[in-house]
Amino acid sequence: MERSKHSLQPISTMDLFMCGIFGIKSSEPDDKIILVVGPSGSGKDAVVNKAAQDFKFQKLVSYTTRPRRESDADDAHVFVTDAEYDKLKNIVAETEYHGYRYCATQEQVESAHLYIIDPAGIDFFREKYTGRKRVIVVYIKTNIIVRLFRLCKRDGFFYAAKRIANDIKAFYGARNKSDKTISNNGNIQDACTDIWLTLMYG
Repeated sequence: MERSKHSLQPISTMDLFMCGIFGIKSSEPDDKIILVVGPSGSGKDAVVNKAAQDFKFQKLVSYTTRPRRESDADDAHVFVTDAEYDKLKNIVAETEYHGYRYCATQEQVESAHLYIIDPAGIDFFREKYTGRKRVIVVYIKTNIIVRLFRLCKRDGFFYAAKRIANDIKAFYGARNKSDKTISNNGNIQDACTDIWLTLMYG
């Protein structure tokens, strides 16, 4: 059995298990795009970043007109001017936040496996994307106490409570739009493995 560049360690054991016990053969992850959606504090960024690092998946890095911050990682966004943004074609996801625009193009999707998106963007993506990939929406489910703890640690209680309150409305019905739900309450490796299984066997 040929070893995939996106392999778990050891992949041969996993593939033999899935094929032998369930009759499921691994598929090519490059023919899928996972739209990852989850409320504040769910750990979606951490899950996507670790899955990309561990399994050599490509995460989609969106364009934005927001100025780069000193704290931004090299792969946080593709930073462009308003004039450059206006020239972008085949936009399949777009949002505006605090006066700055963010988007992703179909060309980016074709070379990516994972893309973090907000609930409002799911329907827009499904309507605008006309590429070759199968779209799978994965919802990251996390206990509200865990989310509050994570956000408090990062931003303080007031901001954490505000984000969680806002997400009640923003994420209402989001799970109903998803194809799969993945839990991320503690062991991030389990969540990453679920992402891998979805891309390889989904």
